[in-house]
Amino acid sequence: MYAVGSIVPFAFDYCPPGFLRCDGALLPIAGHEPLFFFFGCTFGGDGKTTFALPSMPPLVPGLSHFVCAQAATDTDGPFTGAVQELGFEHTIYGFLPCDGRLLAILRDTTLFTLLGTRFGGDGRATFALPLVPPRKPGMSYQICVQGLYPGRSARC
Repeated sequence: MYAVGSIVPFAFDYCPPGFLRCDGALLPIAGHEPLFFFFGCTFGGDGKTTFALPSMPPLVPGLSHFVCAQAATDTDGPFTGAVQELGFEHTIYGFLPCDGRLLAILRDTTLFTLLGTRFGGDGRATFALPLVPPRKPGMSYQICVQGLYPGRSARC
């Protein structure tokens, strides 16, 4: 059983019982209190009577995932460690593909400080970038609205 608020990819395009499509829809708070407790107005809504689900659009051909390895100097982002979907496959300055590759810690100390060995590497000389596989045709992203309710203090 999934926890309320879990976003789950499915290899089909319908909502099973207890799930709603991640399409940015506005929901009434009444009747969805556990979900509102977790998300509040993070994704939209007025916070008084409505809130919005996250929006994860269906597959768009040609999107690739990149991690920002060298942030811009201003505060407008992107921020080091941020993963972004871009509409092309070639690497641009300051970004690395999310392909799980190992990097030398000495080459990217700032990125290592943020990622550590969460995605792999030995932590002495190497660390790994996240591996984000491309979305597959026919996949849909849905959010659990009926399930376990772990509370905010639950730890993984």
